[in-house]
Amino acid sequence: MRKIIPLFLIAFLVFSLTVAYGEETKTKYPNEVMAEVDGYSTPPEGPEGEFIDGTKTGNGNTSKLPGEITVFVDGRQVNFPDAKPYIKNGRTLVPIRFVSHEMGAQVEWNNAKREVIIVKNGKKITLRIGSKDVYVNGTKKTIDVPAELKGNRTMVPLRFINEALGAKVSWSDTEKKVTIITTH
Repeated sequence: MRKIIPLFLIAFLVFSLTVAYGEETKTKYPNEVMAEVDGYSTPPEGPEGEFIDGTKTGNGNTSKLPGEITVFVDGRQVNFPDAKPYIKNGRTLVPIRFVSHEMGAQVEWNNAKREVIIVKNGKKITLRIGSKDVYVNGTKKTIDVPAELKGNRTMVPLRFINEALGAKVSWSDTEKKVTIITTH
């Protein structure tokens, strides 16, 4: 009996330390962790533009992982909460809704045709998922990397879309940074 009590106490202490350590690492979220913004879901913002998961909104303070692509429109960093830009065949593909929103363009999705329509200042760009044919104000153009779906996001070649809308686009390979200057 004398040997069982110390073993029981040691087991109890080890177990209680494990539970206490695990308790410290838990993240507590409010009941609602998503908010509807312009037709897409994002985590709700806390004080000073910070999401409850700790990331920052597009106020220039967003931290990034090494190799992650950042996009700036007229000096404002674009926040990509659920799909990140990536490079495919030498082209930067981005979730079009977020970039278009920052540029003041409207985006429509036609699910029946699986195409995205981007409209700004009288210019209309139509891209069909998986097709290299793009229509700019009804004129057929060809791109080398077609639009594609990744998760629930339509990913499009950034430079072509923005230049077709009249913006200037530059790329910094060392910073993995795209800078877009619009001509309001």
